[in-house]
Amino acid sequence: MGPTSATRKAIASEVEIEMYPNPTTGLTQINLLGSGDIKSVIVYSTLGNEVHRVNNLGSNSVSLDLSHLNPSMYLVNILTSNGSESRTIILE
Repeated sequence: MGPTSATRKAIASEVEIEMYPNPTTGLTQINLLGSGDIKSVIVYSTLGNEVHRVNNLGSNSVSLDLSHLNPSMYLVNILTSNGSESRTIILE
């Protein structure tokens, strides 16, 4: 799957995030389209427990390896220099 099948949603009027593939078997790409940087990505279980974190990114893209987690649905919180966005991801 590539960017054409990505989920996009605006954080601010000039910024979009795409996250793909979703569902995933472990590797997921997050891209910030437009201006700004991704500062951190935090992944939570459906029970609200933090299960994965990447800090101090300062770039417009990040590759997440979630293969160490159990298959389930997770909440991904993406903090950018322009705000934050939460997405769900399904790990198969």
